[in-house]
Amino acid sequence: QHALRGYTPKEQKAIRIAADSFRKNPKFTTSEVISQLGTGEALVTLLDKEGIPSIVGQTLIRPPASRLGPATASERKAVISTSEMGEKYNNMIDRKSAEEILLEKRKAMAKEQEKLDAKEAKEKAKTKTRSGRRKKTTGEMLAHEAKIVGRQLARQHGRKLIRGILGSVLRR
Repeated sequence: QHALRGYTPKEQKAIRIAADSFRKNPKFTTSEVISQLGTGEALVTLLDKEGIPSIVGQTLIRPPASRLGPATASERKAVISTSEMGEKYNNMIDRKSAEEILLEKRKAMAKEQEKLDAKEAKEKAKTKTRSGRRKKTTGEMLAHEAKIVGRQLARQHGRKLIRGILGSVLRR
C-alpha cells in the first residue's frame, strides 16, 4: 500500500473526499492519516450485524503468504491427502454428458415412433372397405372440409381484390 500524497489542490481535495467517505474516528484526523500511511498500512472499517460501518481504524496489512508458480508434486500430494474434499474429488468419474443423454432420448423416441407408425399402418389396413378404399378418420374428414372452405374463401376474396384493383384502374 502507498500513502496518498496531496501536493496540488486537486489531489488534496481527492484526499478529503476519500477521508469523508469513512465514519470519523475521534482518535485521529482521517485525511492526515491517509497522507501519512506507510507500506503495509491501511485504513479499514467493518460492518456490524445491521450492516452499518464501524468507525475507521488504522491497521497493518499482513503480506500474502504465497509464491508465484505451480506447487511441486510433493506439495500437491500433501495438500490433497489432508484435504477434507480429497475423497470426493480424487476419484475420476466419467458421467454421461448432456449430448449423450439427449442422443439416447432421440433414439428411444425414434423407436417409439416406428412402433406407432407400424401400429397405425396395421389399423389402416384393417379399416379398408370391400371397394378397397379405407374409411377416413374424423380428423381427416375435418381437414378435408377445412380445405374446401379455405379454397372457397380464397376465391371470394381474390375476386373482390381483382374487382377493386380493376375498378380503380378503369375509373382513371
